[in-house]
Amino acid sequence: MLAHSNRIIFGLIGVAAGVSLSVVYNRFFCCRQQHATDESRGAVSPKKEGTRVIVVASSNKTKIQAVRSAFEKLFPSLALEIHGVAAKSGVSDQPMTEAETKQGAFNRACHAKSLFAGEADFYVGLEGGVERKVQTLDGRHGEVLVQPGLECFAWMVVLDGKGTKVSTARTGSFFLPPVLQKMVEEGMELGHADDVLFKRTNSKEDTGTVGILTNGAINRAAYYEHAMCLALIPFLQEELYVPV
Repeated sequence: MLAHSNRIIFGLIGVAAGVSLSVVYNRFFCCRQQHATDESRGAVSPKKEGTRVIVVASSNKTKIQAVRSAFEKLFPSLALEIHGVAAKSGVSDQPMTEAETKQGAFNRACHAKSLFAGEADFYVGLEGGVERKVQTLDGRHGEVLVQPGLECFAWMVVLDGKGTKVSTARTGSFFLPPVLQKMVEEGMELGHADDVLFKRTNSKEDTGTVGILTNGAINRAAYYEHAMCLALIPFLQEELYVPV
């Protein structure tokens, strides 16, 4: 196998169509291990029984951790081999609608699958986005409360290795404070806006917006993890997800 069970391999992987998982493995490890063995430089060996290979369509360590945690919780008896690949979203760097965000997650998963078709059991795409919403609530005395703002959320898409099943799920959502909303609506990507406003560095690979705004009570990995668990339900309960 490319790695021992339950080991995550990180690294930026070029997104050239037709690159096999074994070639990626060679390129990544040969530059880091000068004395690699012949076995490590060889082709992908047959999977061990019970092992699941998962390709995450991102090199973001926070997203990879969220995927790993979800799979470990829902499939505790399986050995997992997880790989991150820099995949294209096909949407803007900062998705500004629900539909664009969901499409971005799907595109990432599909791109990862096109790179490693037939070599993994699952391909996962994750995409964070925002959408301007006007929240209208009826008060106890009939008054209407209007709360305009920029709603923040993320979509998860999971494709199976056979190409026969796709599952999606969405995180919970929250509204950005006006100062962040203004920065994003003026064209700044949310992660960059966080770094500028809160004087952070690469916060989207750390606690994320949700972690900053909750004072660390919910970090980005945990925020994505629950939605990943929901996206995996059809694979966990396969016998229930059949036509009736």
